[in-house]
Amino acid sequence: AGWAVEPLPGLGGAADRPGRHVLKAFPDECPPERAAWVHAFVTALHAAGIDAVAAPLAALGGTTLVADATGRLWEMCPWRPGMPLEAPTAAQAAAALALVARMHVAAEGIAPRLGPRPPAGAIPAWERRAGALARVGAQGFRGDSRAPVTWLARQRAERRGIASGRLEAGGGRRLVARLAAIRLPAGAARAPIVPVFRDLWHAHVLFEGERVSGIIAPHAAGFDSPAADLARLLGSWRAPAAVAGAAGLA
Repeated sequence: AGWAVEPLPGLGGAADRPGRHVLKAFPDECPPERAAWVHAFVTALHAAGIDAVAAPLAALGGTTLVADATGRLWEMCPWRPGMPLEAPTAAQAAAALALVARMHVAAEGIAPRLGPRPPAGAIPAWERRAGALARVGAQGFRGDSRAPVTWLARQRAERRGIASGRLEAGGGRRLVARLAAIRLPAGAARAPIVPVFRDLWHAHVLFEGERVSGIIAPHAAGFDSPAADLARLLGSWRAPAAVAGAAGLA
């Protein structure tokens, strides 16, 4: 859940900081230590000169996380202007990738302050996906046995049923099991493991003209290979319509 807010002047605290802000909740199941890790990461990125990433504001008590009566954690961050692009130009894509590279270099220096990294030779993104494939290969797309209550849960259950039917009809479980058994190519595990966004797709990269004005939605951040960010972002873009004299995205 999140809202765009414009604080009234003269009320003290964050309200004296002009401009629009984003008030957003972490997921209900997010533990406080996980939310604090995300805030430490993005605050350090911003301090390292990655201005496109907004640092969360501190509340009156000095903390950047505030719990409501249900225990859900909330944050407030400065608004980042701009629009996401599904089909950036080559120049826009290059600007975004250059900024992501700067972000990953900064993250390498930040990493020692954010706790232990995964063991050497492990790539968390690969292991999560291989584990998910193994589960699907073993049991299909069976989900929670409880009846879905919310609209989102009903949508997920409906899509899981469709996917499960197609998987079974096409003999897909055998294919998924073979995919799960694939091992990393030799040398791939030498990739550095640093704090990355992990959910860095086109909707989370904002542009003003050819400039990247914001990188938003860091709640999925964690230790992983920079390739996780690159694959997610590059895979979410589509080639723009052909324009005479313009270089293509490819």
